Amino acid sequence: MKKRLLSLIFLFSLSQISFSQIQQDRWASKNGQYGNSVKFVTDDDGFVYEIYTRNDGDYRIYVDKFQPLANSWNNIYSEVLPGPGDIVIDTRNGINYFTLIADESAKTLNLYKLEDGSVSPIISDVISDYESYTDFDFKVGDQAGEYYWFMKKASTVEPILVRYSGSYTVDLLDDLTGVAADSKMLLQTVGDTLWMACGVSETELRLFKTHESNIDFLSVENNVNGYVYDASLNTLNIDESYMLSDRVSKLILVGLDGATYTRCEKTYNNGLASFTTSFTDYLGNDAQETFYGTKGYLFSNYAATSDPNGYRSTKVLRNDFNTGIWDTLGQTASIFLNSKNVSRFSISASDVPRRVLAAFYDDGAYQMRVLNDKPDQSTLVVTLPSLCGNSGNTLTLFNELSIEDLNFDSLKITSVFSSDQGVLPDNGITFSTLSKSGNRTYFDILGNNPASGSTDLTIVISDGYDTIHVIRTLNFTNYDFTSKTADYTCGDETASISASLSAGNIYWYDSLTGVNSIHIGNTFNTGLITSDTTFYIQGVDGGCNTVRDSIVITHRTIPTVDTYTDGNACGTSNVNLNATSASGTIRWYSANTGGTLFGTGNNYSTPLINTTTSYYAESNDSYCSSARQVVTAIINQIPVFTSITNGSRCGSGTVNLSAATSGGTIYWYDTIAGGFSINTGASFTTPNLTATDTYYIQIVGASCSSQRFPITASINSAPTFTTKTPATRCGPGSLTLGATASSGNISWYTAKNGGSAIGSGTSFSTPNITTSKYYYIEITDGLCTISRDSVFATITTAPTIALGTISNPTACSG
Repeated sequence: MKKRLLSLIFLFSLSQISFSQIQQDRWASKNGQYGNSVKFVTDDDGFVYEIYTRNDGDYRIYVDKFQPLANSWNNIYSEVLPGPGDIVIDTRNGINYFTLIADESAKTLNLYKLEDGSVSPIISDVISDYESYTDFDFKVGDQAGEYYWFMKKASTVEPILVRYSGSYTVDLLDDLTGVAADSKMLLQTVGDTLWMACGVSETELRLFKTHESNIDFLSVENNVNGYVYDASLNTLNIDESYMLSDRVSKLILVGLDGATYTRCEKTYNNGLASFTTSFTDYLGNDAQETFYGTKGYLFSNYAATSDPNGYRSTKVLRNDFNTGIWDTLGQTASIFLNSKNVSRFSISASDVPRRVLAAFYDDGAYQMRVLNDKPDQSTLVVTLPSLCGNSGNTLTLFNELSIEDLNFDSLKITSVFSSDQGVLPDNGITFSTLSKSGNRTYFDILGNNPASGSTDLTIVISDGYDTIHVIRTLNFTNYDFTSKTADYTCGDETASISASLSAGNIYWYDSLTGVNSIHIGNTFNTGLITSDTTFYIQGVDGGCNTVRDSIVITHRTIPTVDTYTDGNACGTSNVNLNATSASGTIRWYSANTGGTLFGTGNNYSTPLINTTTSYYAESNDSYCSSARQVVTAIINQIPVFTSITNGSRCGSGTVNLSAATSGGTIYWYDTIAGGFSINTGASFTTPNLTATDTYYIQIVGASCSSQRFPITASINSAPTFTTKTPATRCGPGSLTLGATASSGNISWYTAKNGGSAIGSGTSFSTPNITTSKYYYIEITDGLCTISRDSVFATITTAPTIALGTISNPTACSG
């Protein structure tokens, strides 16, 4: 069957939301008397079903289907059953299951599945010894083909659990053996966990928890897992207790506080109990509950605390398990008749079309309503472009909102409000009905002065019976510049400034309130700027304008190099240079323009250089740079010695030393470093020395000084004569004299001083001499010459013979 839709069509291609609404006035029983039970249920396709029993000569179970378009009911299933009892419904995965007990000695338990508009019998089997009509609960198990009934044993009225998974299994609750269960039996499945609750008297309530795979029940103790009683409540009437679940671990019992007639909740989260008083309404004697997804629904009649037996109001209450908050989905005066005699409540919820079906018996007939629940926003896919969110803009948030009511009721928007007043204020929202065509009504909703951000826009729509809230999340992106680049000038010059937008054109103005723009485009090249100057930009894209923004061009003073100091060094050296600026940072370069940046800071030390070199310093304040100032690294030449003359002598005494230089003054030191000068000038005579000593000389010029160089005063040891051999002869003639020395060569002289050597060696033969005389010897070893010594040559007179006394000799022949 084609669904009728309550749809929202937005200008910005928003996805549609479907709602359905049924209002059926009183409709009487068909073909005679009603039987023991009537229930109403809806499915995910949006159809409504009546499941009931009736005596048409024999007892039957019927299932009728409501056709919304034809506004008619059609029977889709019937079956003869002997004395059927109460009908219990459970929904699992969008499929409705219903069960009932046949009132006969055979005790037939029947189970049916209502799916895709047709009924399929699942189980019709007999188990013995259970209550025949009411006071049982039914749930579909977590695993396929598993079903559970929580009921009373007929013979003892003790609680039992009936399981079916291909066959029946009946478990007596051992902890309640011998204790008759009073009033309603409650069963809930949470995953593979079973929650069971029943009363054993009007002042006692027992709660059990077990698992499908383990039916060993928790022991009954006076704790959260067993016997449950709160003395502060005086009573907790089990007749008025209902179970809801969030499919996780939560069970809620809603009951009557006997002392104050206040509807109250006792919540068990995994067995841990807490008690809260909800609101001061009396809960009627009959009610029905259901849940779907993350919400539970409770349908009953209520009365004011002051008059619990008087006027009653039928209400559908909704509990959001995510928040724990109860609210009223529908109540008397808006969807139900005013009556205090209503009974036989039936309620069903379907998550897909987001509808709740509520029906009750009143004055011989049933009244049914299908209520619209709030749409599940998590199922919506919303695509919105960037919405202009600048103050001063007026935008059509929704071009068209079209609504179709299933029963053709007159629809209207009753209010539109925003969750964030800072983004879109309520006083800036307007709406009106523009036109009506057939069953469709069209609306415009306008929003004024939105700001950048996100807000939930709630549209409240009513047909006079039901009210629905359509919520749309709007994201307003501030229509603004994606970039904005200012500029500055160094002194008097032109500038270039720019900005960009995601869409539209940029208009440039020379004042904040200027009417006529001076330029259109992303980039603006100014004229000569001589002081700080402000320009203004505004983006325009169709109906959206940005806020007029400013771009400031800063006129900056060019920094200067205030002081600079050349550097001096001697020979190959690092030279320290200095420059200062009061308004910037000094940068050092290799050239007057361009070149290599060597370093920053007031002081700069050059690499090793051996010639005078120019460097260039500029001042930079991160914006502007000064003209560069040359700073010179001066290399002065170190003076050198042209000659250095060592001195020496034989034996102790003074030594003369000397040196010569191309320039500067020579300073004499007796240490290689430090100390004081002992002489200046080209020569220096040492004090008496007994051993060789070293002195140091340094040239001090006008700019540079040389290093110290050594100069030696040598004391040499003199050689000695080891022997002297004089000679003697009689009468004139030549003599051989002799001498030896410890070292060196011996020279022979005729004079004590001066003259030239007449011989050398260890012996000397005199010429023919007639008289005795001295000869002089001198030792020279290459370093020393000792004073001359003498060797005496003696001539003695020969004796004479008197002539008268000499007789000639006589020689004999041969």
